[in-house]
Amino acid sequence: IVMNSDNLKLIGAEALIRWRRHDQMVNPLSFIPVAEKYNIISKIDLYVLERVCMKLREWIDMGIETVPISCNFSQYDLLTDSLPDKIIAIVKKYDIDPKLINIEFKEAGFHDEYDALCYSATKLIASGIKISIDNFGTGFSSLGLLKNLDFNFLKIDRSIVTSKDDKSKIILDSIINMAKRIGLTVVCEGIESSEDIERIM
Repeated sequence: IVMNSDNLKLIGAEALIRWRRHDQMVNPLSFIPVAEKYNIISKIDLYVLERVCMKLREWIDMGIETVPISCNFSQYDLLTDSLPDKIIAIVKKYDIDPKLINIEFKEAGFHDEYDALCYSATKLIASGIKISIDNFGTGFSSLGLLKNLDFNFLKIDRSIVTSKDDKSKIILDSIINMAKRIGLTVVCEGIESSEDIERIM
């Protein structure tokens, strides 16, 4: 959601996978790490992307106005060179405008699999698909990452956004201003009220 004067406008959404087992919602933190450990996370991530493209195709055919949808991909997906080709193939399969798809990689992945991420990000951006750095501000955030890698969106982690101490506010303001000056769109996680919006404006 973007704020413009007194108006709020939906400009994008995020697709998140959830697992219901025995009528109970399983916390993603319980099964995502297991999927990563046993190398099946890419099947889950590609499944979510395909469902997103199917739904976008359905909405477009119905004449419903659509917004870009973000899909999370694990750094472990990058262990295969074919990842960007698989993503592009799914988007083409449903004849979706690539600008409607945003692929998110967590900040930590840019450090652990930097070369693979650069390769995938470059190929996806060349196809028209957008790229985000997710959870920025956790771990060891690198200014070199912002300088050397081409991407479209910077998602600042909610731990920085929702913190109300003076030091966090200064850091948040600095990240937002720096990102804007180098041409990135900033997304702040954890905004849940008008007070939160006023604090980051």
